[in-house]
Amino acid sequence: MFENNTSQPFIKIVNGEKTLFVHGRPYVILGGEVRNSSSSTAEFMEPIWEHLKKLNANSVFLPVSWKQIEPTEGVFDFSVVDALINRARDYGLKLILLWLATWKNGYSGYAPTWVLADEKRFPRMSPLALSPFGRETLEADCRAFSQLMEHIKNIDREYSTVIMMQVENETGMLDDSRDRTDAAEKAFNSPVPEKLLKDLYDNFDNLTEHMRELLKANGMKREGTWSEVFGNGIDADEAFMAWHIASYINTVAAAGKDRYNIPMYVNAWPRFGQNRPGQYPSGGPAQTVLDIWMSAAPEIDVLAIDTYRMFKQNCSEYRHRGNPLFIPECGGWWTGDDHPDSTPQKAFYAVGEGHCMAFSPFAIDFKLYENHPLGEAYRVLNSLMPLICRYRGTKRLRGFYPSKNVKNERITLDGYIADITYRFVPTGDGGGFDTTIGTDRDYQSYGLVIQTGDREFIVAGRGLSVDINLPDQKLYNKIVEEGYFENGLWHTTRVLNGDEVGNQGLGAIVLPAEEQYSIIGQPYISVQRVRFF
Repeated sequence: MFENNTSQPFIKIVNGEKTLFVHGRPYVILGGEVRNSSSSTAEFMEPIWEHLKKLNANSVFLPVSWKQIEPTEGVFDFSVVDALINRARDYGLKLILLWLATWKNGYSGYAPTWVLADEKRFPRMSPLALSPFGRETLEADCRAFSQLMEHIKNIDREYSTVIMMQVENETGMLDDSRDRTDAAEKAFNSPVPEKLLKDLYDNFDNLTEHMRELLKANGMKREGTWSEVFGNGIDADEAFMAWHIASYINTVAAAGKDRYNIPMYVNAWPRFGQNRPGQYPSGGPAQTVLDIWMSAAPEIDVLAIDTYRMFKQNCSEYRHRGNPLFIPECGGWWTGDDHPDSTPQKAFYAVGEGHCMAFSPFAIDFKLYENHPLGEAYRVLNSLMPLICRYRGTKRLRGFYPSKNVKNERITLDGYIADITYRFVPTGDGGGFDTTIGTDRDYQSYGLVIQTGDREFIVAGRGLSVDINLPDQKLYNKIVEEGYFENGLWHTTRVLNGDEVGNQGLGAIVLPAEEQYSIIGQPYISVQRVRFF
């Protein structure tokens, strides 16, 4: 059980990075998101809690449905929410609740039936999606969300079991590039809001390349309609939708924060390849319109990325203008680039290289995650968390895993370089993976380095070697210990030399120390302390 603590979760900047604080301490979410319907009853969730503890998760992402908590207008039922919060406390887990309301994945299937049945009062932008121009829709969503936040405050403020809220889910419009209702047409042919244009030009040098080039291509106009400022094509449609959907969600978030002010975020179904707005949700917080969301939704603390393809690129794209890396979904068994077997790699990379606020695979309650190596990855990352929080946002924390056909890479630290050599390198096209856990060797190389002193490093990982040196000097003399951290204290289990370190103790650090991964038992993640003298 958590001890009582009246300090609710908050975000502040540490080492240049937005940092989540829980119970007054920095907190990095190592979690998992359950499937969309798993948290709809306490009974279905019951076996999942123990599964999450076995995976060494510290948090879980759980959907909460507007349809379920307000089945009749003005009549609220929070019994499922209460049960989820109470069981999370029993298992020592923190909660991030997903408010599935006006939109979920570009559609409106989680809105109550009394909303969906009245299209005059609650207009739609498509047969399956409510319009952001529905005044009564916005008011009803705000009322429901504020009631939910008031209830969470009343039952949880002393414990801070619920540490963040996701407002809606993968918002935007599918099947068309923009809303074409009468209200939307009038707004589209009206001037672009002055606030948006001021924010874009005040931050012009730091905008995404897409947004800078879009403004340049259309004459850098400081006023005009959406077509005049952003062009006559589909980019203007997406910019228009981004402003109005972000403004809608900002209003919902503000209503919730007025009752209980804890951090809130939105998640993106991103653009990839040659996809056009409407093929992914037009107006959602995709890479193309991050700057518009930052202007329209100041109540949203984080723009998160649901990433199933181009993982490293997405991590870079969403660390934009101070936005922290936040990954509520990854590891889809339905894609070739991102698979449940890859989640240990991606966890180490997101924490070490992306300095993430949150890492979470989707469908953590899927059978593939039984006895999964993600549990060992989370165990090690949790043991390193005091150091990770101390050096997050600095050059002293780096993470890595191999890209296609890349066997070696060099990274820089604070005054040092590290040459990484991978044992297992992906060579295929990303498809056709064996779904038996742990059998695909493409996923068995990953690690991170934490520089803890002038000549002291913690190296953790598997399936690789790390050779640390000064830029102009090879460092040979070192002491290498394998061990673990417990309650912040280092415990040495072996002093490594000879066959267990490259070149008989004078070369690279090998992770793990044996080529076969371990002498006895299953493959493991090695943690080593390296001191040069």
